[in-house]
Amino acid sequence: MDTNLKDRNVKQVSAESWYSRPLWGNQSFLAWFQSLFASKQEIPETTQAIYRDCLNSLKNISTMAKAIDDNKFNSGEFVKFLMINRQFEQNIGAYEGLKDSVDLLKIALETKESFLKIEATETRYRSYAQQEFYEYVLDLLQKKIRCNTI
Repeated sequence: MDTNLKDRNVKQVSAESWYSRPLWGNQSFLAWFQSLFASKQEIPETTQAIYRDCLNSLKNISTMAKAIDDNKFNSGEFVKFLMINRQFEQNIGAYEGLKDSVDLLKIALETKESFLKIEATETRYRSYAQQEFYEYVLDLLQKKIRCNTI
């Protein structure tokens, strides 16, 4: 009777297609293969956010790399411009000492409007005697400058 049962099991197994037969233990190849993908874990939201951020960063970098890989950036003039700019920013070479002056000029140009408004407000509210005193000081300074230059 045991042999009869074994023969029946063997006939059932051989009647099944190869991918439906048990591969390891009592599980068929198809069931085993499906189990690899059926039990996938959910990807955490933080991991997805990090992935999106990195992908966006890479897109930005690739856009910049494409823009830099242009023939106009290989010209001699552009290379000279980069060398001058580097010397200027590092305060070396022929441009030594100019960076501080340019920084002060930028600050002065940015604050020019504020100083003009302050000066207009002072002029509007100061007395006639103060205005005469300021004009007198200005005349003295101009005379002294003329005497020093002659």
